[in-house]
Amino acid sequence: MVFRTSNSRAMRIGSAKYPAFGLAVMVALLVMLLAPRLAHARTFTVNSAADTAPDGCTATECTLREAIHISNALSTTDTIAFNITTGSSTVKTISPRAQLPTITDTVKIDGYTQPGAVPNDTTTNANTAVLKIQLSGAAIPPGAFVSGLTLSENDAGGTKIKGLVINSFGGNGVFVRGDGAGGSVIKGNFIGTDPTGTLDLGNGGDGVRIESSDNVIGGPPEVGEDIHEPQNVISGNGGNGVFVDGETTTATGNIISNNHIGTDADAEEDLGNSGNGVHLFFAPNTEISGTAASALNILSGNGQHGVLIDNIGASGTKVLGNLIGVNRNGNGFSDIGNTRDGVRVSSAPQNEIGGTLAGQGNTISDNGEHGVEIAGSSSTFNKVLGNRIGTNANGSSDFGNADDGVRIGNASNNTIGGTSAGARNVISGNDANGVFISGTDIATFNKVEGNFIGTDASGTGALGNAEVGVRVETPGNFIGGTVTGSRNVISDNGGTGVSILATGVSNAANNQIQGNFIGTDANGTGDLGNFHGVFISDAPGNLVGGTTNAARNTISGNDHHGVIVIGASATGNRVLRNSIFENGQLGIELNNDGVSLNDPQDTDTGPNLLQNFPRLVSATTSGDSATIEARLNSTPDTTFLIQFFSNPTPNFPTGFGEGKKFIGQKNVTTDSTGRVTFTKIVQAVPAGNNVTATATDPDGNTSELSSALIMQ
Repeated sequence: MVFRTSNSRAMRIGSAKYPAFGLAVMVALLVMLLAPRLAHARTFTVNSAADTAPDGCTATECTLREAIHISNALSTTDTIAFNITTGSSTVKTISPRAQLPTITDTVKIDGYTQPGAVPNDTTTNANTAVLKIQLSGAAIPPGAFVSGLTLSENDAGGTKIKGLVINSFGGNGVFVRGDGAGGSVIKGNFIGTDPTGTLDLGNGGDGVRIESSDNVIGGPPEVGEDIHEPQNVISGNGGNGVFVDGETTTATGNIISNNHIGTDADAEEDLGNSGNGVHLFFAPNTEISGTAASALNILSGNGQHGVLIDNIGASGTKVLGNLIGVNRNGNGFSDIGNTRDGVRVSSAPQNEIGGTLAGQGNTISDNGEHGVEIAGSSSTFNKVLGNRIGTNANGSSDFGNADDGVRIGNASNNTIGGTSAGARNVISGNDANGVFISGTDIATFNKVEGNFIGTDASGTGALGNAEVGVRVETPGNFIGGTVTGSRNVISDNGGTGVSILATGVSNAANNQIQGNFIGTDANGTGDLGNFHGVFISDAPGNLVGGTTNAARNTISGNDHHGVIVIGASATGNRVLRNSIFENGQLGIELNNDGVSLNDPQDTDTGPNLLQNFPRLVSATTSGDSATIEARLNSTPDTTFLIQFFSNPTPNFPTGFGEGKKFIGQKNVTTDSTGRVTFTKIVQAVPAGNNVTATATDPDGNTSELSSALIMQ
């Protein structure tokens, strides 16, 4: 063999003169001669709805079973297209009599290639897709758990399935099985319905079951596609709409976007899956979201939860920009709420329901139980941000969930809202409480901050929850805060604005209520009162307000008391520096029996030990200050914190005070008889206004507000 150089000189391969060069050339030529020609991807056009045994695709007959069988044998990414012309129906139904071959090699199955098929191109949340290829399991013997299409755990990754109606199988509609099937895309299908997307022909299992990573169900459009073209309708199935199962395999990074799950194609009617809309089990870092306001998931009508994030492995999930429990217009007029919760986080940490950017908040309304439920001791560090919970999508109308807006059950360190405007939830119109924190003493360090609870999205219109705005039955939680943006507006609720309630399993101690507007609008002025402002029952050691002006709550316009404390165990509750005014009854009420009159040396017991209030003797104003003389009869040899307040008018008809403006404080110590007389120079108060005062003992027991005294 001779290799000729560019100057035509002959050089014998393997010659003594160039031994290494000759050997290299020989090897290269042998490789070229032995290598197969590069294979090219092929398109197999299914032209028959029959279900014959695989014997090759021909121009006269190519069935879906044959096309999958041949594609599996090739190493290329092939396309299975459709052009079935036989039969009178415009929809061509393929009814396999047994399980179709498992897809073992990457393939694109495109039902939109069938003549007459049209992808969804609506500019709204309706669905205009016209599907012409129906894959039906109706011919398979009853009871057989056979899935419509199954992607192998080996080498089917990157497969695309679109434009098909897949229904009536005993198993799952589509099963993406194992790590090797990851990175696949399921889009533009009707899974569990008839070809019109209006009738329930559900598969017996899940609509789509995923046991691998990085798959896309629905998803954003590819180049050249309309924004809604990837939209699946996944409804009517006997299990979940989409089930992502990572218990025995890796199932991370999946995206579920731009689908109607549990409704008809136009998201106006209930066509729910029997289980959950989406169930994540041990599946981390999933995104359930819309890519734009008009390309979101609608998860409604399902027999269990809209979204279930389940078990400690299901962390890092983001649920963003969805309509959950409502119709395509973001309201509940269609009455298609999920039977149970809109979103349930069960023993799963570090998930986000909503977000702070425009369009990331969900509308979670009209569901049969709670809007959002976070349950279990492992459900820690979850965030609920920027959502409408119990209202329509723009936060103007009541479409409340049947129970609580947000329920935290025996879970700690979760955050509802945040300090930025984008983190604000509107939690209103719900048939029970706005936010309910329950469980044992381990359910602690939860934060409720920056929300509108009982108002519309503007913070000025009444849209109250039927019961309590924020109900807390566990210790050490934070309602509001002292930093900018942490204020909640908690108003127009049928029960109390904030309730702290001890139970048989929790003492509900050491909660902090700070910086909130309770009974007013978001401007702190309009009257949107609750039944009571703050209600503490048998719970010790809680703080309403604090030692700085930033901790001050505005508690106004409530129908009855501003703050009420009841129960013998409800001791050590501090009520400090708040602005309490224009409530229907007392500003601070201990024992729910009207004014608790003072007793010598304060030996009585009860809520806050029925701490005696000061008696104001004189109040005179001069220039930029005022002088108040007062007396206190209480526990002997004890130091008390006396706080003074001004108010335009006294409480009617008792004549006892409220306290709109904090004007000063002083520590005083009683003598051995329990008495002390003292004088305090405070901020100037206009003559004719009223001044009042409270006393707080060293253990944090704050008294009722004193009888009002007119400033001279």
